[in-house]
Amino acid sequence: MTPAQKLPFAMTTESVAAWLDPLNRLDTLTVGHKLYSVLKKLERIELGNEDLAASLDQLTPFVLHLSGNLNATLIASADAQGFISRKSRKPARLSAQIMRSLALIYCNAISRQDLDPVQKAQTLFTALQLFGLCLKTYTLISESVPTNLWQKIGELYRIAARDELLNSPITCKIPLFKQQKTILAVLKRNLLYALFDLYRVPVDQQAHYYAMADRSAENLDFTEEQNPFFNFYWDTLNSRSPQPGQPLNKDSAYLIFNTLAVTKHLQEILPSSQLNDPGVNPVWQKLTGYWQIIDSVSPSQPLLYSIAIGLDMAIERIRQHNRLSNIHRLSGRPAGFGVLHAMELVPLEHQKRTIATRKLEEFAQMNSGLKPGMTLLLPAKNPQFFWAQIYGKLFLPHLPVLLYTQQECPQFGIIRSIQNKQESGNQAALIETLPGLLVVINIALQTASTEAIVIKQPDQNESIILAPENFKTGDAVYRSDQPDKAFYLSRLIEANDHFRHYQLASD
Repeated sequence: MTPAQKLPFAMTTESVAAWLDPLNRLDTLTVGHKLYSVLKKLERIELGNEDLAASLDQLTPFVLHLSGNLNATLIASADAQGFISRKSRKPARLSAQIMRSLALIYCNAISRQDLDPVQKAQTLFTALQLFGLCLKTYTLISESVPTNLWQKIGELYRIAARDELLNSPITCKIPLFKQQKTILAVLKRNLLYALFDLYRVPVDQQAHYYAMADRSAENLDFTEEQNPFFNFYWDTLNSRSPQPGQPLNKDSAYLIFNTLAVTKHLQEILPSSQLNDPGVNPVWQKLTGYWQIIDSVSPSQPLLYSIAIGLDMAIERIRQHNRLSNIHRLSGRPAGFGVLHAMELVPLEHQKRTIATRKLEEFAQMNSGLKPGMTLLLPAKNPQFFWAQIYGKLFLPHLPVLLYTQQECPQFGIIRSIQNKQESGNQAALIETLPGLLVVINIALQTASTEAIVIKQPDQNESIILAPENFKTGDAVYRSDQPDKAFYLSRLIEANDHFRHYQLASD
């Protein structure tokens, strides 16, 4: 052990307990920093089985208690909207860092030490429980989950599956972990909670939904084979979180699962008013495959629009639109600023007839002549959603799109659901649009300069769409369009492989 790695205690139960005892008399933040420093050292050193087990038996309950205190403080200091305030950023990150470091120590014990099957099962179980709390904490503090966290969860799953430990009964001494009895049960809870995607839910309500995932996860139905009735998958060899739809790469190691039984269970335990809550309804729609929205699609004349797919293309099209709008404004010509559902219909010649049925398959057959860069839309009952026929194939859920015509201002959208089986050369997709006027700006964020889309929302607030890079909630944003005003990323709204969506605020 190098001097830099020296620990403040010997690797015995008595020594660890003696070191922890005076920490109880210090303030929470001071204890958190001291504990985090020790955990980082424990990540890097080799220890014997008994020594490490003795240390973790003492440290784990203490870490859980400290993390609970930190999170309670964060919740109590939430802003008026119910989210973590900017001044609480540092203790918020400390809470996540402590939990993640402890989980990684358990991972190291599994990979570096010779554990018998009972020890290995117990260590895998505890590590996955801690990673579940990491997911909960990152959601609480409104930050995206580090990609290597899912990579570690995948490694733990593969070890448990290889050694046939997924369903081994676990006896756990930690009260917080007693809801689950097997490694598979913990894994299901983690996967389901990740799908909940609760960034829109105020922090004082999030513990309720974590407990709900605890109670509902047993209803997840798994398979390792492709199944069109299973609506999510997780690549255990990848660093990505669970994804909607069907996997495209047949060579990886997937868990494919169905949330139908979960949604039935949630309907039984939740009042309908809660399912319609603005923070919860997006989760509900996602778990059900958006069937309620798709079923409400209006059997009307389809609307023809241009579509730009991907963040870079969307940014370029918005720039073009803004340049044309400026030309029109300077020349005295009116420029359109209507919302998408008010746009003028521009049908193709062979589509000038009313759709007489709501069957989307017939809609697909009618529109086999789409051209590149074009889409046909049918409105859903919810005015933010449209069922689309898009030229081409292999578009993915979460892809950002831009819908526009020459007459109207563009609308930012997100592909939420994909219909994989299409006889034509088109892709059927459900698109959610985000209301608001779009502006492309240059921003300085951390040490980098980049382009971003600002959405000026109807309620006069602003949000920002960024590339999925290493940005954090609380980061300062310097805008080219308002250089004299200080902005920051106040909270995360959505994070995926294609973009980050943050609420913007100013000092």
